[in-house]
Amino acid sequence: MKRIFWKRRSALTLALLFALLTLSACGGQTTQTEPQEPETLDMGAYTLSLPSSVTAEKQADGTLALLYEGEPAGGVMTVDFPDADALIQAWTVEYNEAIEKDLDQLLLQAAGDTETDHMFGCGDGVLDLSFTTEETSQKHFFYPKGDLFYDLWVYEGVFPAEVESALLDSFALQD
Repeated sequence: MKRIFWKRRSALTLALLFALLTLSACGGQTTQTEPQEPETLDMGAYTLSLPSSVTAEKQADGTLALLYEGEPAGGVMTVDFPDADALIQAWTVEYNEAIEKDLDQLLLQAAGDTETDHMFGCGDGVLDLSFTTEETSQKHFFYPKGDLFYDLWVYEGVFPAEVESALLDSFALQD
C-alpha cells in the first residue's frame, strides 16, 4: 500500500512540477519588437525625422507644431532676417555690438516683448538661443538660409534628451 501511495504522490508531484515549469516558461517569455523607423517629413525647404513618440501638425500660418506624446513640445518656423548666413559668419570672426543688435531682433521674434534670461551660442553653422520667461523655458536652433532663419525650437525639459538630440540631428535644410 505504501508503494501505491508513493507512486501516486510522485506522479502528482511530477504533474505539478511540469505545470509550474510550463507556466513559468510562458510567463517569462518576452516579445521583442523591431524598433520603429522614424517618420521623415519633407517640408520642401527642410526635412525632419520624427521619433515614434513625436508627431507634427502643419499650422495654417506655415509653421510646424511638434507634439510629444500628444502634448505641445516645440515647432519649426521661419524668421525673416536679411542675409542670415552673414550673421553666423560674422559671429565666428568677431562678436561685436552690431551682432548683439541682430541677436536682440531674433530674441524679440522668438520670445516676444517679454523680459527674459537668455543665452546665445553658435556652432556648426547654427545659432542657438535658450531663454526663460515667467511662463516658459525654450531652446531655439536657428539654421540660416538666404534671408531666412529656420527656427527649430523646443520647450525646455519636455523631450527626453535622446529624443531632442534625434530631432536636432535629423533637421536638414534642402538646396
